[in-house]
Amino acid sequence: MSDVKKDRFTPGPWFYENGFVFSGCDKIGDAVASIGNSMFRKKDEDVANMRLIAQAPEMYALLAEIDGLPIEGLSGSMKDAVDWVNFKGRVNNVLKKARGEV
Repeated sequence: MSDVKKDRFTPGPWFYENGFVFSGCDKIGDAVASIGNSMFRKKDEDVANMRLIAQAPEMYALLAEIDGLPIEGLSGSMKDAVDWVNFKGRVNNVLKKARGEV
C-alpha cells in the first residue's frame, strides 16, 4: 500500500455563480460551497471570496507542482538555495494543511 494520501476534496475546475461555488466545467456541476447569508450579503466581498475559493483546485495543483521540484542541482548562491528550501517547506506545509495532515 502506498504512503501517498489521496486528495479527498472535490476536483476542479470550480466556478462561482449566484453565491455558490460549483465543481465542473458547466452549470450542471455540484455545489462545493456557498458564500454568506443572502440577508446579510456583502456583495463585493462575497464575489471576491467566491473567486478565491473557485481558484483553490488550480492553486493546489500549482503548489503540488512546486513541491515536486527537485532541490538538488540548484544553481546560484547559497542564499538562493536556502531561500528555495525554505519556500518549498512553506509550500509543503500549505499542502499538508489542505490535505488535513496538520
